[in-house]
Amino acid sequence: MLFALLACLGPICAAGAEPRPADVDWMTGRIRALGVGTPRLLSPTGSLLLEDATELAQAHARRRLAEDLLALPVPAGPAEVARRAAATRAPGLVRFDEPRIFSDGTVHVPAQLDVFAALGHGAPAPKPDVTVTAPAGFRPCLLLLLRGPTGAQTPAGQPGDPTPWIRYGGPPTGGTPAESPGPCVLSIAGPVPRALRIVLPSTQPPHTPEVR
Repeated sequence: MLFALLACLGPICAAGAEPRPADVDWMTGRIRALGVGTPRLLSPTGSLLLEDATELAQAHARRRLAEDLLALPVPAGPAEVARRAAATRAPGLVRFDEPRIFSDGTVHVPAQLDVFAALGHGAPAPKPDVTVTAPAGFRPCLLLLLRGPTGAQTPAGQPGDPTPWIRYGGPPTGGTPAESPGPCVLSIAGPVPRALRIVLPSTQPPHTPEVR
């Protein structure tokens, strides 16, 4: 991760309830985060305004998910623009689960974001045309460059790309990978497909090297 966020928005935090960092589930294409809100105001009777804390928690979750989306690795170039546009759309696409309210008024709200919807995909992904098993050392990224047999590279992962649909399968990755030090490139043996499923290797190294 390129950033770390405080567990609480204020001085109050429920004991033993520190939220984990937001992460991405590459199998489902969703980023999950836990928004945290603490009461800013007290009512005249001294009771906590829990609704206000819930709104704070939701705003916190929206911000975290947008920032996590911006932290996902992409190849340099147009993909950077696509990622920023997706982060702009993200707050309006966040889905919230039921809030958890603690005795001190702190509120935790689990939230999730469909990263493909944020990229602009308005319909479910079609059945993959091609399934590729990624080589050892591969780490998934939000958008890809596909290298064909001739060495030509084509973008993949956003609407308008030759391969707009990417889905991952295989073992879970254990959270959001670190920013890639090189381009996100995956070699394919045949023609560029419209929809691609990438089967991940069983173990993941700490970085995202270029796949040759």
